[in-house]
Amino acid sequence: MRHLISTRTSRQHGSMDIEDVELGKVYDRRVVGRLLGYLSGVKLLVVLGAIGMVIKTLALLAPPFLVKIAIDDYVSQGDYSGLNTVAIALAIIAILGFGGYYMESRFLTYAGNRVLFTLRTQMFDHLQKLSLRFFEYNESGKIMSRVQNDIEQLQQLLTYGFLNIVTNFFTIIGIACIMVLLNPFLAVLILGLVPVLILILFIWQKYATRAFLKVRRAIATVNAELQENISGVRLIQSMSREDVNYEQFEVVNREHLGANVKATRLSSIMLPMVEMLMAVAIAIVILFGGNRVLADQMEVGVLLGFLLYIQRFFNPIRELSMQYTQLQR
Repeated sequence: MRHLISTRTSRQHGSMDIEDVELGKVYDRRVVGRLLGYLSGVKLLVVLGAIGMVIKTLALLAPPFLVKIAIDDYVSQGDYSGLNTVAIALAIIAILGFGGYYMESRFLTYAGNRVLFTLRTQMFDHLQKLSLRFFEYNESGKIMSRVQNDIEQLQQLLTYGFLNIVTNFFTIIGIACIMVLLNPFLAVLILGLVPVLILILFIWQKYATRAFLKVRRAIATVNAELQENISGVRLIQSMSREDVNYEQFEVVNREHLGANVKATRLSSIMLPMVEMLMAVAIAIVILFGGNRVLADQMEVGVLLGFLLYIQRFFNPIRELSMQYTQLQR
């Protein structure tokens, strides 16, 4: 994980300003430890949410295997009672999946809001203890940006972020193991696409880090300009500076737009890339798996199970890509 972008006070054009300039290590144990400390007050909520997440994940892993069993063991044999059993099992799994999703959404959302409350309260308490010189040299809008925008990003990371990363990682491992059990040859072909995705992600993150850093700086500047213009509106009108201030705000607002457009452009690259690799994986399974089915070297249910598992295999990869984007932010 990228080190939390540190804030430091620096002299710029003769004044002191909060500036984001340091991009620490990809993973810093001290920073992660400090962040996880905020979960101590919501342990039960996080545990319940994690249980729901595990139930939801297991409910997603089971159906393709049951479909494989239904086709190869019951459809081919004309066993109607067996099909009824599979149908009942699928219905039970669907109910469990709904319950798991409900637990995950309810408890993690509540835990996230509690963490957000704690973070903002501590930030406000910290601001009360800073010297008057700090507020003299630092714009209120940028301070507000730290308290609002940055805290919200941390809250999302602390609740859904970490748990989703862990769950998606184990989901990928679980699906990979099931695919190896179904057919090692096809599994090797599909898993061979993972290093390609990792290489793409490695190249992408170099550009994304700088882009998201510019977004954070830009929104802080916009907030600072907005706050100064609103709080000083009487002085601005008395000096007839409306046009000048409008032009200044338009400049920083356009910089904010440009930074967001660039960051969005980079974010939009990852999902199509994952979708493209999933399409390649499906084509590989249809080509090689179909030939094996035609040659009576593989059952039809295995082929269909593989196709269903490919979608479930790339879904957590897609979510991990989105979480990586969140980490960059």
